[in-house]
Amino acid sequence: PPKLGAGQSPHSRNLEFFTVGGDGIIRLWDDTGEILNQWRGSQTSIYSVGVSASGQTLFTLGEDTDIRLWDASGQPLASLKGHEGFVSSAAFSTDGQTLLSTGNDGTIRLWEIEKGRRWSGQHERIWTLDWSANGMTMATGGKDGKIRLWQPNGTLLQTFQAHPKGVNMVKIHPQGEMIGSVGEDNQVNLWSMDGTLLHQLTLKTQRVYSLDFYPKQNWVAIAADDGILRLWNYRTNQVQSFKVSNQPLWSVHFSPEGKRMITAGRDGSVHLLTTQGQQLVEFETQQGWVTSAKFTADGRQIVTTGKDGTIRLWKPTGILEQSFRSHASSILNLVLSQDGEKIAAAGQDGSIRVWTLSGQKLAEQKEHLGAVYSLAFSPDSNTLMSVGQDDQVRQWEVGNLDRLITRGCAWLQDYLQLHSTHQEVCQP
Repeated sequence: PPKLGAGQSPHSRNLEFFTVGGDGIIRLWDDTGEILNQWRGSQTSIYSVGVSASGQTLFTLGEDTDIRLWDASGQPLASLKGHEGFVSSAAFSTDGQTLLSTGNDGTIRLWEIEKGRRWSGQHERIWTLDWSANGMTMATGGKDGKIRLWQPNGTLLQTFQAHPKGVNMVKIHPQGEMIGSVGEDNQVNLWSMDGTLLHQLTLKTQRVYSLDFYPKQNWVAIAADDGILRLWNYRTNQVQSFKVSNQPLWSVHFSPEGKRMITAGRDGSVHLLTTQGQQLVEFETQQGWVTSAKFTADGRQIVTTGKDGTIRLWKPTGILEQSFRSHASSILNLVLSQDGEKIAAAGQDGSIRVWTLSGQKLAEQKEHLGAVYSLAFSPDSNTLMSVGQDDQVRQWEVGNLDRLITRGCAWLQDYLQLHSTHQEVCQP
């Protein structure tokens, strides 16, 4: 088949170049005409390929609306979704960290290119992560029952055995003084930052799903499969139990001021309670299973996600204020940024979408191969970390849209001089 596009690898010792065409195959050639590598990039035609200045990353454009990213060996890195129609052209920035694309939908899009990676020292499946409030430390847990502490750049700081089986959830205390973990052994453990076990609670239930720290006192809220919400005073080891549902509770979250708790689970209802266990409000979300319910940063709204792939925002009285479709199938995880402006939702299909509270989509990534298990915003709300079924830890920039537009418009000056129809994108 005819070759519809070609891109040269700029830093190879010999002349090497990639070609694509109607058969959907990406080929790497040397200057003698020998094929060095090839792989299938699409089931349909690919008409364009481009290579970053480092030669380590390439993009391909095809008959669908996705932009696909690959490393030079042929491993898929990401599928960038956003254009509503044919993607006409794309180009890397000189540093390879940004990709520009234009499409028949009349839009110019700028993409932050951040490769996902398997962090050195992480050898088993990762199920959960959290980011400390000061932004200096991240905690991960997974199948091997160990908690690992990292710097945000991927440097491993500490490893310790937290549970004999898997770690289902890790949570760093808001003051950064301890780490909470939920294990496959139905134990809730509290650890110092150096891995010393401080407190332990064993529950007589089949599965513990979630925990949250009380912002001001020595309490931990625990959600489990028996529908009971537990408040554990880890200093006195006293436990208060409140029967909330006849079905499993999957999520528990304290309000910012610490006077209210919210739970969600399999029964599709959201329960709002005082910290004394008094139920204030119960309302049906009409979402099927509710996988997550959280307060916004100001405590004035509740955000829910669930089986139907929809994000809903409620008043604490149970009045629906906003609803928009995020995913075609179930949303497994939801996080809200500390600046109170962004919602990140992770789907069963491996996609992550970031939204404003009003329902405007800010970013989308589909880098994970399989379901996304856990998300965490950085304290400055500009970076999102994710872990998924593919055992990858991925980090990407999602914040400060004004800064991104300013930088992108500076980079686009030459392009805009040649394409006057797109100049309105960068006009104040």
